Amino acid sequence: MTAQLEQIDTLLVHNKVDSALIMLENIPMEAIHNKKDSAYYYLLMTEAKYRKWIPVESDNAINFCINYYEDYSDKEKLARSYYYKGVAFLSSHNTPQTIILLKQAEEKANKTNNNLVKHKICEKLAYYNGESHENELAIIYAKKALSIASDLKDEEKQAVALQYMSSDYLHLNKIDSANICLNKCISLLNSMPDEGKPYIYTNLGRIYEKIDPQLAKLYLKKALAIKGLPYAYKK
Repeated sequence: MTAQLEQIDTLLVHNKVDSALIMLENIPMEAIHNKKDSAYYYLLMTEAKYRKWIPVESDNAINFCINYYEDYSDKEKLARSYYYKGVAFLSSHNTPQTIILLKQAEEKANKTNNNLVKHKICEKLAYYNGESHENELAIIYAKKALSIASDLKDEEKQAVALQYMSSDYLHLNKIDSANICLNKCISLLNSMPDEGKPYIYTNLGRIYEKIDPQLAKLYLKKALAIKGLPYAYKK
């Protein structure tokens, strides 16, 4: 069972979320015989559902994960558990508590060597601090996310971090800094796979609304040419 769960975890790392969810749904609960595998199963199921936008009605499972990994000092999985409790259950209605949980996740993740987990946490701290109008703090986390994304050589993650930074600089009326970040983001687009581009183009459209409405429209049309995202249609 542990080997099977590790295989599912690898699928999630490689963004094969559909395959991971199918495998998880095919595991009968009676086949899981100990707390270690139960916690791992609940963590992976929470992640897979969150990444497929499937609502999870109760936080009992992720609380089980937190309690188990606290007891057994697994910092990496504990960081992931705090992260998913924050983003999957609280983000829509309790941003301050989400940030607290993400800070707990950050503290645990910093004691590991897992850059993917560290990046995920920094990216969300950048996002939620920006949503809370804590723009200077958001920029600090966006820079951390950008640095980790550069180490990972992941251009899509770099582009997202640069977008967050540009938006925060705009809110601080630092137009030159915002434009520098936008230009760096745009320079990454050609080498990115099409799968991630609609989200990047849509965010560029949202940001350019404040600077250049015609350019904003161009990026929204580029997004819609690949995928019909609701925000792009609305604009």
